[in-house]
Amino acid sequence: MKRMLCAAAVLLTTFSAAHAQAPFKIVTRPKLPAKDALERMNLTMAWNTRVTVDGNRDGLASVQVIPGKPSQLVVQTFKGAVFLFDADNGDLIWKTNVGVPYWTPQAAGFNSHSIFVTRRSVLHTLNRADGSQRVYTYDPALK
Repeated sequence: MKRMLCAAAVLLTTFSAAHAQAPFKIVTRPKLPAKDALERMNLTMAWNTRVTVDGNRDGLASVQVIPGKPSQLVVQTFKGAVFLFDADNGDLIWKTNVGVPYWTPQAAGFNSHSIFVTRRSVLHTLNRADGSQRVYTYDPALK
């Protein structure tokens, strides 16, 4: 009887946890914190910028810091835009679009010369200096 009761409790917990997951994306428009609020916590804002997105369907897929000299920030959107920022001062280095819009992206990879981003099963190799695609071939048979 105790086993049956424990099994029912586990099953009920599993269903309630699965039901609690939101099937939708939350859209927000946060404001920058006030200067006095930052000063109370002994913080200062080094820089801020905006990343353009295409309506409510689009959004930020990943934001990653690339360590090194100079440190850089890679931002990917769901639509396929890839932004590279200077992480020290917030300047936009380049922006490019890759792949078919709204295909599933993964986190970016990088080395000293390239940034690697994917859209589904397609790997895009981007030049780290200017954002141009280094190697790209498309085979319609592999759709």
